Amino acid sequence: MTRNTFIVTALLALVGLVTPASARDADGPPPSLQKGERVALSVTVIEMSNGAPMVDPKLKALARHFKQSFKNYKTFKHVASHAMRLVQGKPAAQSVRGKRLEAEYLGRKDNVMRVQVKFDGARMTMKVRDGGLWFHAGRRGKGGTVTVLALRARRQ
Repeated sequence: MTRNTFIVTALLALVGLVTPASARDADGPPPSLQKGERVALSVTVIEMSNGAPMVDPKLKALARHFKQSFKNYKTFKHVASHAMRLVQGKPAAQSVRGKRLEAEYLGRKDNVMRVQVKFDGARMTMKVRDGGLWFHAGRRGKGGTVTVLALRARRQ
């Protein structure tokens, strides 16, 4: 190790030791330190297509989101609703339209919850605030229909 490399390494180590803990932890504890947190995940299964304009009355609360997120589709039918309770670090599973939906709460940082979702061959991590809504549109099926999962996560 050259003398300059040694000096730079020593200075970097010293800066790390002198930095106040409040500055190092300004973002809060990492998600892995928030063990035991619980999240309620509500799953609404929707079938959308390009048929005659129609929104199922059970989807009235979500209708305004359809115009923004799925403007090329006109028909939205409620298929099913499921509730999942997630504990950080413990995956939970549910059968949705004959396919396995797996969800795992990964923790939160800066009030943003991270939930990993696996469904129909796709794996994604949703990042939402408490009560936030997230959509996952699946593959196009018979007759041009698409299965959509509307996921809402709330801390318990």
